[in-house]
Amino acid sequence: MNELMNRISLHGFAILKLLVWLVILATILAALYPVFFHQRDIDSARSYCMNNQRQLALGIIMSAQDHDALLPLPQDWVAATRLTKDRYDRLCFNCPENDAKGTPAKPDYGYNGHLYQVINSTILPLALGEVGDPSKIECTCDVRHPYHAPSGTTDLGLLAQQGKYTVSAFNNEADFRHGYGVIVSYLDGHTVYLGPGEYGHGTGQYNVPIGEKVEGGKR
Repeated sequence: MNELMNRISLHGFAILKLLVWLVILATILAALYPVFFHQRDIDSARSYCMNNQRQLALGIIMSAQDHDALLPLPQDWVAATRLTKDRYDRLCFNCPENDAKGTPAKPDYGYNGHLYQVINSTILPLALGEVGDPSKIECTCDVRHPYHAPSGTTDLGLLAQQGKYTVSAFNNEADFRHGYGVIVSYLDGHTVYLGPGEYGHGTGQYNVPIGEKVEGGKR
């Protein structure tokens, strides 16, 4: 009789121990689930944003191909993408990580504000062949607000971009909204995610990841 009771007691203790472990495991999973769920949302938004900027860059490239290889002037880049009419195409201007919905009028992305030249007081476009290796020349990136020309500047190209969505000073205008990183597209159509530590600080250069500033659209 005592042996039977001991077996029942041991069996009950094993079940209780198992239940305790299950409760502990459930608690851990409940604590970690929001983290994994949030990370999944971040990864999804990042992929969505990279695809958007890839489409914008390809629109810019196609526009150049149709205009004797001339890139659009920074202030005209949105129209040059040809993604402003169809309502599905217009979604390319919206980043899901941004609270405000991006539109062609107020995109969540900005164009490289150095892609122009000034000759005889006239702002002129650059040809793709004039900017160097297109895989190293930024086309678009995440931006936080319209461009504001530096006080006192006399650069006609920068003045023409006032209030437009362009990027001339990477650290001033880029929006590091993807896990403190930023997504950048290049003139060959590829996009990259630059995480913390992969971009410079305080240099005021748009193409900090490459390490050289585009002066007048040229390296």
